[in-house]
Amino acid sequence: MPNVSIVIPVMNQLPFTRNCLDALFRRTPQRLYELILVDNGSMDATPDYLQAQTHSFRYLRNETNLGFAKACNQGAEAARCEWVLFLNNDTLPQQGWLETIVELAASDPQIGAVGARLLWPNGTLQEAGGIVFSDAATCHIGNRDDASKELYNTAYEVDFCSSACLLVRRNVFLSLGGFDTQYFPYYYECPDLCFTLRSHNYRVMYCPDSLVIHYEGMTPLEAGLDREQLMEQNRQKFIAKWREELRLQPAPPVESGLMVVESRQGIKLRVGKWYYIGNDRVLKQNLERFIHLHLADPGVRLALYGAGKHTRRLLALNMIPKNRIVAIFDDLATVPNVSGIPVLHPRQAKPIEYDLLLVSSDSVWEDLAYKARQWVPEGRRIESLYSDLQELP
Repeated sequence: MPNVSIVIPVMNQLPFTRNCLDALFRRTPQRLYELILVDNGSMDATPDYLQAQTHSFRYLRNETNLGFAKACNQGAEAARCEWVLFLNNDTLPQQGWLETIVELAASDPQIGAVGARLLWPNGTLQEAGGIVFSDAATCHIGNRDDASKELYNTAYEVDFCSSACLLVRRNVFLSLGGFDTQYFPYYYECPDLCFTLRSHNYRVMYCPDSLVIHYEGMTPLEAGLDREQLMEQNRQKFIAKWREELRLQPAPPVESGLMVVESRQGIKLRVGKWYYIGNDRVLKQNLERFIHLHLADPGVRLALYGAGKHTRRLLALNMIPKNRIVAIFDDLATVPNVSGIPVLHPRQAKPIEYDLLLVSSDSVWEDLAYKARQWVPEGRRIESLYSDLQELP
């Protein structure tokens, strides 16, 4: 009998779902788990694809998007196993990922949740657990660092782990009410759950031996929603709920670079300050340097790569005149423009005249720069606000 119920919420993005399921089926013994897919109103070919599958799983469909938290709760309620593992559909589980995360969780009855070692598609570390600062901003431990470093090979207690791959005890999860659905459609439901577990004397652990590749940020927002505004809105909800507990959390970083914090077990962990969510001071510092180095000539024409939250934050600062940005290129764009600047697929880039392409993402700029080199004409530069942080000390 399987002892883990894997719950995968999906909403559109069929190519990611297909790759996730393929990796899961190939690398995970079927005897170990049951699979539950919760569809939050997909409008693409996802329903037809899933219903045509021959693998054994249960398919729950909502006609509208009920949010990540609600979909996960539905999956947990339908689960039949002792453990529930929430897995994003933009992940690729690696060999042995499930066995190791369950082994750690089962080693101590006071462990309430365990997260995996998340990797970017290029193999660098995305997350070895997470930190919540006193202002409720969050940060991934080790983001963009060498994933093979000894530091990340030890299991340790953390503030939270991402729900991209999170294992919980089903009875505990349900008895505490599951994910709080006030964080609609997503953001902060996972730190909230981990704080709830801790308030009931359960520990949240990072498992170094469970390896999962995570693309991150592939779930599209519905029209009219802005990621940055949504994140801030849910951060305020989190503050209202956990105000007293946040007083005991470490102070947030205030400048670019690296900081060292101690885990709840006293292990010294390195955190990249540039990935501190909401810290516009860091972005401003890097943007000022970029303008000084690359945009002193008023004739330089700029294009951006990526139409997501990083570009929106950059444009909101109004430090680069919008008339100098000729286009925004994005592989997955679902909007025609951002702040009045046209958003185009890279295949439409050839006739666009520009001198410099700026990759706006802070966390996966190396991957995007490599992809951009496939279509950016020879002789045109590709830059990043974070490129000098590639080699970490």
